[in-house]
Amino acid sequence: MKISNLYRSIQSVPIVFGSGINALGLVRSFGLDDKYVVIYDYRKDIACCSKYAVWKQCPNPLDKDSFITFLESEGQKFHFKPFILVTNDEWLIPISKNEQRLSKYYIFSMSSWNVIENCTIKKNLYHILEGKNITLPWYIVCSSIDELLIRKLEIQYPVIIKPSVTIDFDKLLPSIGRNCEIHSVKDLEQYAQVLYSAGISGVDFIVQELIPGGAENLYTITTLSDKNGDIIAYSIGHKIRQFPPNAGTIVSGEVIYVEKLYDEVVQIIRELKFFGIANTEFKYDSRDQRYKLIEINPRPGKWNSSVLATGINLPQLAYNLFVLHEKPSVIPICNKCNIIWADFFTDAYYALFGYGRKGYKIYAMSLKEYINSIKGKKYEAVFKWNDLKPFIRMLYNHLRRL
Repeated sequence: MKISNLYRSIQSVPIVFGSGINALGLVRSFGLDDKYVVIYDYRKDIACCSKYAVWKQCPNPLDKDSFITFLESEGQKFHFKPFILVTNDEWLIPISKNEQRLSKYYIFSMSSWNVIENCTIKKNLYHILEGKNITLPWYIVCSSIDELLIRKLEIQYPVIIKPSVTIDFDKLLPSIGRNCEIHSVKDLEQYAQVLYSAGISGVDFIVQELIPGGAENLYTITTLSDKNGDIIAYSIGHKIRQFPPNAGTIVSGEVIYVEKLYDEVVQIIRELKFFGIANTEFKYDSRDQRYKLIEINPRPGKWNSSVLATGINLPQLAYNLFVLHEKPSVIPICNKCNIIWADFFTDAYYALFGYGRKGYKIYAMSLKEYINSIKGKKYEAVFKWNDLKPFIRMLYNHLRRL
């Protein structure tokens, strides 16, 4: 399929910003409904290789003026307004901030910027939900490194410290990343010196209790909600593994139903007045048997295709809702669980070799232990016989890094 043909399409064309695994899940979901997707990205990743996608290079969204001007120019080329989905905050924030300019040319699938901003800025999120019968971890907000040090004796260690706005923070400090575990005053003072050396000081930080337990205690509910805040479709699961293992990105997870999480997310979505696709993360605290809210990402997450594994085509439902104005009944998932979602090649690599080689030996396991950890019905995130090129591209990327 040529992009020139998609410009002339007689229906609204789905556009996905970003081209990683999360984009691949969206692309293949639309492919099941015989829709081709345009991927805009300034780099080329695995989703661009899918037979259901056409890639077009665009400016880096950090160059906001060039990026928005490009989108205005592109939007005018389509016969019908395209339907847009974004895969991470680097796309979400500039697009959402410029909704008024871009809505002339595109159909938006997410709330306006004032709602998105409250979701992406953690101190705003916690402030809105404080006292709303939502279980939050213990936390304080500090507006600078100086304030962190002033309040070092009132902090209840161990804690995780993370910026209130995470976008690009891990690029500034790749050795630390966006989440840093702090176990003592001495750790905090060392952390502060690293930030000072990097020229980071006047940034809002969330200091949050470190809830015990590993990745398996991290639960995510992926939802599609309409403009009334009603959830139309959803899926719930917990991580099995992530990288880095203490605070990283999912590589394997299990779809499993938890009624308590559904009830809480219904309330969160309505309090925030959010609509569109979101993934909301909780951590289970074995000390009080409660699920504590960590964050909400107002966009599709990396393992959005875990919803497809349950038989629910979330991107297509979003398209029907916002383009065709069709609202289906809530789709239950109670009997569609115990599915293991993974990029199994990457997951096996980290579990058997990668953790040990990268300094996380306590997380490494034997082949038998690995096989036992992924018992259940499998859903492969990347490898598909009928759409093989993304997997080949992923192997190439791994070999290039090595």
